[in-house]
Amino acid sequence: MFMIDLLFKIVLLIWGFYVIYLLVRLRPFAGEGAQKYLVGRGVYTAASIVFPFIATLPGMATAVLTAMAIFTAIPSFIFIIIWYIYFEKSKRVLITYGRPESGGAWLT
Repeated sequence: MFMIDLLFKIVLLIWGFYVIYLLVRLRPFAGEGAQKYLVGRGVYTAASIVFPFIATLPGMATAVLTAMAIFTAIPSFIFIIIWYIYFEKSKRVLITYGRPESGGAWLT
């Protein structure tokens, strides 16, 4: 279980750096890539709450790990929601990273 969790963390870390690279380099559609990353991070965060139940741990350890996962998931979900809404609604993001037919991606 912990190896799967570690693998997911490494994949999210690499994916996050790639998204940051796209955003900093002002690549077209980087805003959409950031939204996809946030959805992936949300899926991982939700799955991390379930991970303790998958492992064959004693009942008390499962309860403690689940409580810790929920405690760390709440700020993560708040972060994801705020940034997803920003990338979805922001006119600045649309102009900088949007589709050319919508008036965005001015660098293409």
